[in-house]
This record gives sequence, structure tokens and C-alpha cells, in this order.
Amino acid sequence: MPQSSLAEIEDAIAKRRYLDRFLPALEADFEARTANYERRLVRLSLWPTIVTYNAFLAMDMVLLPQTLVPAVILHVLVTLLVVAVTAIYQRTSAARNRRWMVAAIPLAMITQIMIIYQMNKTDISHHYQYLAIMVVVYSNITQRLGSDFSRFVSVGGATIYLAFLLAADTPVEIVMLGCAMMGAAGYLTTVANMRMQSDARFAFLQRLREELMRHAAEQQSMHDPLTKLQNRRFLQVEAQRLWHASTEAPCAVAVLLLDIDNFKLFNDTYGHASGDTCLQHVARILAEAVADTQHVAIRFGGEEFLILAAGADADAGWDLAERVRLRIEATGIRHAANLPAGVVTASLGVGTGMAPAVRLEDLIAQADAALYDAKRAGRNRTCLPRHEARLRA
Repeated sequence: MPQSSLAEIEDAIAKRRYLDRFLPALEADFEARTANYERRLVRLSLWPTIVTYNAFLAMDMVLLPQTLVPAVILHVLVTLLVVAVTAIYQRTSAARNRRWMVAAIPLAMITQIMIIYQMNKTDISHHYQYLAIMVVVYSNITQRLGSDFSRFVSVGGATIYLAFLLAADTPVEIVMLGCAMMGAAGYLTTVANMRMQSDARFAFLQRLREELMRHAAEQQSMHDPLTKLQNRRFLQVEAQRLWHASTEAPCAVAVLLLDIDNFKLFNDTYGHASGDTCLQHVARILAEAVADTQHVAIRFGGEEFLILAAGADADAGWDLAERVRLRIEATGIRHAANLPAGVVTASLGVGTGMAPAVRLEDLIAQADAALYDAKRAGRNRTCLPRHEARLRA
């Protein structure tokens, strides 16, 4: 699940905090969700990048044949760098480190182009250096790795470009035209990159919001609104998980079924509002009983509750049921019609078995039969299935 809350996501959308970077928690979620996409993007762009870049050698053959050999050597070196960066990129976890590695590729290409340009002193070579501008355009548009990446490539590429133009004693009008074109290309492609990044981040926020809203709805559907305990739907999900895990390592499971004694009389005497309060008190006792354990407490229906106790045999199930029963009685909620106690009490039945050999339905049936025995024996007591009771006797 994401680290961010639904409120943080709604706030980011309302305040348009997705244009460049999110707040730390959201940024961590974004990096985690987009890491595989970025790796795939870099991997898929490997061959198109190599082919496009080495197609520039056609310009060397036509415009600057006298430096074709050093151009080929430099192209091979840059191509090896592209392959190495792509391979290392796939194994690098830190997002910013990955992006700076990729930024080295267009800067190396621009450096190669400008080296060949500086090696030539002919008028036609002034047309060759414009290839550096195309590298910036290609990099910022195809490598959609964030606006910081785009800005770095644009500024770094322009710096390298200008440094070589000045070092080569390039005519002022060529320098001015080249810098204007490089600046325009860097600015326009950086803006385009930022807008693509903004759209991607906004789409991410929308997907994350839908995911959290769906998760919240699922969680709400698995909780009882009155007692805040899980409900029968959650019981089925948890049982499936437990029984699936037990196929590799069988484990003891106990089901405790609890019924509040004479609860209808309690409602008739004190009203349904007091009845709801009574249910909430009992639910808190059950929640405390299973806290810090693998057990789960369930509102089973009406005044009935259930505890699914993973790893509990008959003795452990009995002990847990008795602790719950005694705690409910000790709470001392007045119930004049529940004689002889005069306070709210509960009867419990316990079903036990080994998962996955025994089904949840079988354990509930055992616990229900034992609960019936507890009611028939006078209420306010815990009963085991009859075969377990005989063994304990």
C-alpha cells in the first residue's frame, strides 16, 4: 500500500502540487510506482538511440570525410557508453542516480559532435555542429525521465556547445545563431518535458486516489459499523488465507462462538440504544483479548460474536474463552432480567481442529453445538465439543 493518505493526495490535486515534485511521502510512492516503467523505457530506447545516433555518421561522410575515422572511433566509444549505462541503469535502485547516468549519454554525444567540429576548419563544418541541437531535442522528448533531467541536459548541453564554439574561434554570427537555436531547442523541449511529466504525475495521483478509495471501501465493507470489529465477510477472507497457509504447515485452529445471555430481555428492559452500548462494550473486550495475537474478533450477527484463533488447540481455546467470559461478567453492566447474575454475562462454545483437514464450517458447527450446551446448562459458562469435554474429564 502507498505511504500517502487520501487527504494528502486530495490536497496535492487541489493545490496542483504535481507540476514538478510531490511532498516526500507522495514522491516516494511515485518513484516506487514508476521505477519499472522508467527501466523499461530506457531498455526499449536502447536500439533506437544507437541507430539514430550512428546515422549521424552519414553527415560525417558527406560533410567532413577527412575526419571520418576519428568520428567512427568516437561513435564506437559513445555507443559502448550507451550500452553500459543502459545495463547499469537496470540494476540501480536510486531514481536520481539512474537519471544522472542517463544524462551522461546526450552530453557525451554532444561532446563527440563538437570534438569533430573543432577538428575541422572548413566553412561547411559550421553546418555539422547543428547536430548537437538535435541531440538535445531527441533526449528531452524521448527520455521522459523528469524535468530535472531535462533541465540538466539542456543547460549542460548548451554549456558544452558554447565552450567548443568559442574554443574553435567560430565566427560571431555562427555563435549567435547556434546559441539561439540551442537555447530555443533546450527551452521548448524542457517545457514539453515538464508538461509531459506534469500529466504523468497528475494521472498517477488520480490512479492512487482511486486505489485508496477502493481500498477504503473494501476495508469498510469488512467492518461492522457499530462495534468496529471485522464482520463475516472478513472472516471468510481471513479463513481462506489461513487455510491456504496451512496447506504447507498444518496448524491448530480454534473457533470461539459467544452469545450475550438474555440479550433480548436486555433490549426490552433498557432500550435498543443501551443494547448497542452493551454490544460495543463486549466488542472492546474481544478486541483487547485478541490484541497482539494472530487471532481475529468478528461480529457474527446480532448479539453473537466469534473469535478465530490461529494456532490454538482445545486448551488454549478454552482458556481464551474463559478470560473473555470472566472479563464480560466483571464489567458489571446492569442486567436485572439476567438472573442470577444481575449483570450482563455471556455463554461461549469452542470448536477446535487442525487446518486444513477440518473446514471452518465444521469448527463453527462444533462451536455452535457447544454454545447450545452452555445455554442449556444454565448460561454464563464455556463449553467444549462433547468429545473434547470427555477427554478433559
